[in-house]
Amino acid sequence: MKLLRMLSSLERWDGHRDVNRKNPTICGDAIADLRTSNNCLSTWRSNDENEKDIAIVALALGRDKAEKLCFVLLDENELHNIEIEISDKCKGRAGGLNEELLNNHRDLIELDYNHIGKLANYISPMVREGHFEVVTKLQIKELLTSFKERNLIDVTKVNDNLKHDLSW
Repeated sequence: MKLLRMLSSLERWDGHRDVNRKNPTICGDAIADLRTSNNCLSTWRSNDENEKDIAIVALALGRDKAEKLCFVLLDENELHNIEIEISDKCKGRAGGLNEELLNNHRDLIELDYNHIGKLANYISPMVREGHFEVVTKLQIKELLTSFKERNLIDVTKVNDNLKHDLSW
């Protein structure tokens, strides 16, 4: 299984941010992308293009504006190798997204300091080697419009700022 995890800034992960220390590791700012809640980190199932689109739309619905989105695809087997568990117990949250599609949400669970570090060590080389994707603002708008036209988004439940940005 592949899991999509959004990254706020590729520059935090690709080694371009200097850490002026002897033997620096991953930029400390990158860890902000791994901020947990109740020791869980939100991801979205993304085994094919349809699931990837659902994940992107879900993430876009959590924002105030349609804007560029960067992400990596995490491999379940690699997560297992670094002792990170995946749970499907919590439905995703994405204002207005069809309830059934919220079931594509997955949490990485029971994360502690050590396992967040292992996850960072897994993600950083992926980004440095170009194993990430970027969805443009235009692509985000097109996806959101497509989901809306297929009645997969209830516009009345979308946050007002995003509705205004999309002229919905």
